[in-house]
Amino acid sequence: MFPVPESNWMGDFAISVAIGHQIGAARGDRSIFSAMDISQDELFAILGRSINDLILRHRKDLERKRQVTSEESERKGRWVDGTPEYSFHICGLRKLFPKALFIHLVRDVRSVVRSMLNFHLVAGHDLVNNEEEAYNYWFRTVSSCLLAERAYGPRVVLRLRYSDLLNAPEIAMRSVLEFIGEPGPTPHSSSGQRGFAPKLKKLRSRLKFRRPHPMKSRLPSTSASNMLRA
Repeated sequence: MFPVPESNWMGDFAISVAIGHQIGAARGDRSIFSAMDISQDELFAILGRSINDLILRHRKDLERKRQVTSEESERKGRWVDGTPEYSFHICGLRKLFPKALFIHLVRDVRSVVRSMLNFHLVAGHDLVNNEEEAYNYWFRTVSSCLLAERAYGPRVVLRLRYSDLLNAPEIAMRSVLEFIGEPGPTPHSSSGQRGFAPKLKKLRSRLKFRRPHPMKSRLPSTSASNMLRA
């Protein structure tokens, strides 16, 4: 597996594909999709395969820019995209990539709000305008993921607690590898002797786990936090 930068476009693209097919089939046999018996599922599938092939074809370009060693780049035919907004587009992404699996990473709302309020310290601009907007964003994304969990079941959407990644990382990573059908390091292999430590270090950096500066951080109010926990 190899992580790609947040793409942030495939969700809207999936919506556009659905709209395009509806328009292209609106006039029955006088429309190209209806006349040629091209279903929406077929259109989604072929576009999804093309996107997947394109990303895999340019993997080496991404690794060159990241200065990935040849040893680290071996046998990576799977890519991971952690775009938060894709919480709202799981249905469309599943149509584009019928074999795609999703990990619902659940983080404590207070921690998420704190990170969003202090986003400007890292990126130089605000992610949300105020605390209420941050809580609403968290609630909408989590609600969308819960709907996907119910719709697709545990074989397609895995719920993983962010705290488990920090407090019990090896157990958490093994559950992820089991979910996606990837083998973990065996006890007798050199990678097994090293354990998950190198991978976990990279994972934590990709999750951007940072503690805000104590003098500059903006904290969510207790009343709003308790309201969502109730």
